[in-house]
Amino acid sequence: MWIFIVGNIVVKLVYVSSPYRAVYDSLTQNHNLSCDKVIEEAYCLTAALAQKGIDWVKNRNDKTQKFLPISPIFVLERIYARYNPFALKAEEPEIMEACFELLGKCDEMLVVDSPYTHKSSGIQAEINKANELGIPVLYELGEVKSVPDCRRGGYEEWLVENGFKTL
Repeated sequence: MWIFIVGNIVVKLVYVSSPYRAVYDSLTQNHNLSCDKVIEEAYCLTAALAQKGIDWVKNRNDKTQKFLPISPIFVLERIYARYNPFALKAEEPEIMEACFELLGKCDEMLVVDSPYTHKSSGIQAEINKANELGIPVLYELGEVKSVPDCRRGGYEEWLVENGFKTL
């Protein structure tokens, strides 16, 4: 744990756990999209979910506490095969170990709510590790109901309406 004090402000590191591979897997299974389109759409959604968690953590800041979000998606994306989760299978154990190292340095863990969260084996592994390390796990409850079928249109509008993308 890395709680530190700056002046009179307590600073806590918060690990932001959001789905990654589960988003790609869901879009691949549920939509008749080309591989390139799945990668493009899934990365956009994955990054947006991670950012949603970061924003949630930052909104907890007040005059006495500051919460510093750490998202493994953004921290590790330059190290591993960015934009192509299908190339990550061989690296998954190494990626999860890196995630656990980051998690072990944090004071809390936030699980981002999404239609993919319950399908994510990575998030479940992170929750188990946080429990093993005695790190409190918080759950963000968002207002996202479901993801529209990309083939029927309206997907871009849905991304904007749910705060994942701006015009």
